[in-house]
Amino acid sequence: MEEIISFPHIPLSIDWGKVFGDDVPATAILDRLLHHAVTFNIKGNFYSGEIREF
Repeated sequence: MEEIISFPHIPLSIDWGKVFGDDVPATAILDRLLHHAVTFNIKGNFYSGEIREF
């Protein structure tokens, strides 16, 4: 079993096609990462720096 832990400052609800430049690869990447994933949505202040807007 492989495990990936990611702490992105980019919410899953944004338009990922803009981030990757195309909707097809963005959909494929998110599908692979989130297919059997357990996600936690943690709300609160970020203390590691400013969040960039896309």
